[in-house]
Amino acid sequence: SGDQVSKGKPDPESFLLAAERMEVSPFYCIVIEDGKSGMIAAKKVGMKCIGLVEDESKDYPADILVKSMEEIDLKLIGIIDQK
Repeated sequence: SGDQVSKGKPDPESFLLAAERMEVSPFYCIVIEDGKSGMIAAKKVGMKCIGLVEDESKDYPADILVKSMEEIDLKLIGIIDQK
């Protein structure tokens, strides 16, 4: 959570800490984020990002936008992994 890092989003410190604790390279991480600053943070460190947003017509820095968690499945993960 944000209280475990000194800098908040859009600084990627929280995502880097999560990847470090999971012992996974940021390159292999996919972030599901509902805030633009979190999407920016994920992209700064090379993580793939699924934007969970209400309005997909707005400009977000995520790789893929969805309106609901129900839209996220292995097929979508495969598509984002190839971007």
